[in-house]
Amino acid sequence: MFCVYLVYKFYNRWHNTSFIFFYILGEVAQINVTGVRLERYKRKRYRAQQKNEPSTSQNRKQQQYKFWGHL
Repeated sequence: MFCVYLVYKFYNRWHNTSFIFFYILGEVAQINVTGVRLERYKRKRYRAQQKNEPSTSQNRKQQQYKFWGHL
């Protein structure tokens, strides 16, 4: 019954609140995506540390320095 009451309460103002609701949903989704990216990045670095190697971007830089020298 509580759920029905909430629906009834917000039904009249739904056209005002809907875009705010979806805005909040979008923000939460954005935060989740960012968190997933961070987790993936951390995992990559952790794996690199386990192999006693620098992370992949540093690895790439070292390869470039090997090829181009100090230029």
